[in-house]
Amino acid sequence: MMFDILVSKKQLVISQTDIDEAMIHLNSLPHTITKQMPKAWGQEQFIQWLTESLPKTVNVGDSFSVATGIYGHVLPVGYEYLNAPKDDRLQIALSIRKWQADMDRLVEIKR
Repeated sequence: MMFDILVSKKQLVISQTDIDEAMIHLNSLPHTITKQMPKAWGQEQFIQWLTESLPKTVNVGDSFSVATGIYGHVLPVGYEYLNAPKDDRLQIALSIRKWQADMDRLVEIKR
């Protein structure tokens, strides 16, 4: 199941799996309002935060902060499938950070 958000002329969608993982993360935080809500209300709250956090113009490759430790990335629908059918919609994929960076344990990346 995917939820639709209409932005400009392109339709945005997000996988229910991403929403489920976001809710697990949010409900694990010590100070959260979604944990006390019925599941459907918490999910609607998350979708509202997601919608409010979208950039003014949405393009493939955009990344943005959604909520504590949750980041959205705009990609073509089916980006993870090699032979995905052509689809004009854009998909928001989420990444979730459970921990903040440990500033005493940074590793240099040589290039």
